[in-house]
Amino acid sequence: MKRYDISCYPWGNEYTPESYAEVEATGESLKVTLTSHEAKPKAVYFKKNDPVCCDSCLEFFIKPFEDDNSYMNFEFNANGTSLIGIGAPGNRVNIDRRDFNIVAKQYADRWSVSFEVKYSVIEELYSRKIELPHKASFNAYKCGDETAQPHWGCVFPIEYFEPSFHRPEFFGEIILK
Repeated sequence: MKRYDISCYPWGNEYTPESYAEVEATGESLKVTLTSHEAKPKAVYFKKNDPVCCDSCLEFFIKPFEDDNSYMNFEFNANGTSLIGIGAPGNRVNIDRRDFNIVAKQYADRWSVSFEVKYSVIEELYSRKIELPHKASFNAYKCGDETAQPHWGCVFPIEYFEPSFHRPEFFGEIILK
């Protein structure tokens, strides 16, 4: 697994909890573990596709194909409640799938969410084949829109005047193997 620190806070946050994404690209899937060192994360949402970005939230967005502006977003709170979507900016739909194997864990000083995206699922959703190795792009985020200390962090910097993660033009490269 490769670790990517969520250490860029482009909108001047004072609250910047240590957070990171660990990503492993295998021959069949992309395995992701998102972790934030928050002892008491806000987590009030429990229903699938609730606005978890209002809670303490960890997110992973992946754009599987360079020539397609569409991407998948995986957003989670500390309860493991998810909001998962697909599409291009401004034209997105929620996905209700149970095959991402989501596991949330809370510890005394941190919380994490792990999930897996099989390449076959990406191929099914995009009606396209992935030939390995395959170049894709992604970004990972830590946010809390309606927490006591609102914050917005990312792995790859976003140059935009207000918090906005749905910006695939600022994703960084990842190789699927």
